[in-house]
Amino acid sequence: YTDLTRLDLADNNITTVEFGCFKGTKLEYISFKRNQLTNFPNLCEVRETLKTARISDNSITAIRLEDVKCLSRCLESLGLNRNPLLSLPDLHQTLPSLNRLGVFGIKFSCDRKIAWMKDIENLRISKHPCMELPRIPWTQIDKNQLETGLSGEILLSLSNHTQIGLH
Repeated sequence: YTDLTRLDLADNNITTVEFGCFKGTKLEYISFKRNQLTNFPNLCEVRETLKTARISDNSITAIRLEDVKCLSRCLESLGLNRNPLLSLPDLHQTLPSLNRLGVFGIKFSCDRKIAWMKDIENLRISKHPCMELPRIPWTQIDKNQLETGLSGEILLSLSNHTQIGLH
């Protein structure tokens, strides 16, 4: 399968991805959407060619830097929508080519740990992704507020702004 560049494994009830199973391929696109993965798959065998990975709608709760750092050369688009992620490292710094990230349907603790998401060129995120701010739209929170912490004054200001906008 040395000429294989696209692989769609969506809807197959896959629970694990065996290490080295993509060796010798030239995959540019892979989809594991709507499977049963609990860990981010090891895609290091295609680190020189992989541009797009769709891993939405699985059961992945954490992604570690070790899981993705080998993809730093080429990965441009990563779909993680609707995974029950509890932690997500700074992918923007680790994956400098990343310009499209899907984290729609994931609730985050809105603090400095996710401020980097404001730098992603094409971010697909829920309108209200913050656990502690369920009614505040992502577009009303700026990177500085995330980096310095959402103090009581900021929360009150954001809440008042949202309430005014609803009338």
